[in-house]
Formats: sequence, C-alpha cells, structure tokens
Amino acid sequence: MEKVYYSYDEFKDDIKYLTDKLDKNYDCLVGITRGGLLPLLALSHALNQKEIKTVKTDLYDFDRKKDAMNLQMETNFSKYQSILLIDDIADSGETLKQVVKAIQKQNPTLQIDTATIFYKKTSVFKPTYFVKEIEDKWIDFFWEVDFRNED
Repeated sequence: MEKVYYSYDEFKDDIKYLTDKLDKNYDCLVGITRGGLLPLLALSHALNQKEIKTVKTDLYDFDRKKDAMNLQMETNFSKYQSILLIDDIADSGETLKQVVKAIQKQNPTLQIDTATIFYKKTSVFKPTYFVKEIEDKWIDFFWEVDFRNED
C-alpha cells in the first residue's frame, strides 16, 4: 500500500477548511484517541469550544489493524443535545461506527455528527464532515511520524 506523508501545513489548512464546513454549533467536541486528539485540539481552538471530551479506542497498532477493538468510554453525554465526534481518518470505518453506536446506545436522543480529515471510499462509515476523500493509501500523519520514538 502506498504511504503518503501528511504535513503540519496541510493539517493547518485542512482544519481551517473543516471549520468553514461546519454549519452548526455543538455542545461538546469529542476526540477519538489517539488519532483524533490533534484535530480535536485544533478544532476546539478554531471554534472557541472549551467543552471537549475523549473516547479511548484501540483498533490499530501503528499500521496494523487488530482483530478486535477495545472501547473505553468514561464520559456521560446525557447533559448534551449535540456533539461532534472527531477522528483523523475514516479508514475501515469500524472505529467511528462502533463509537457512534456505543454513544447512541447510552444517549438515544443525542445528535451525533462526525468529522474526519480523511475518508476512504471503502470505509463502512461515512463521516458527516470530511476534508479529503482518498483511495487505498496509508496516511503517515506528521504527529505519528515526526515524534515517533525509534527505540
């Protein structure tokens, strides 16, 4: 699979683009760890939204997909009417699909929109908002590559 490096400059431009695409305000921004953390932080500043939460998932070990996803959701979303769930990429789509399902199970009336930077056409889940639609490529995000400990 072809690998493509995703730089900070591209990220900055894409966050600005994504911010412009969002057509409503959300009670809370929620990032999926770990890939969604930088987009969450950037969007929280761009939107001046201080109400942020995280959901911990574990489906990938660097560039290898695991057999099953571990989901840890310690946040209670019952006080919100709408959230924006954020990740870096809708790759297989399984992470977004399972997280949305888990949150909706606990909060059936909660409006959940999703946002990613990248969306693969083969994903089983299409985000509400995304910046770039891509074919079957592996994205090397600058925050994964530039800060990786090579030990």
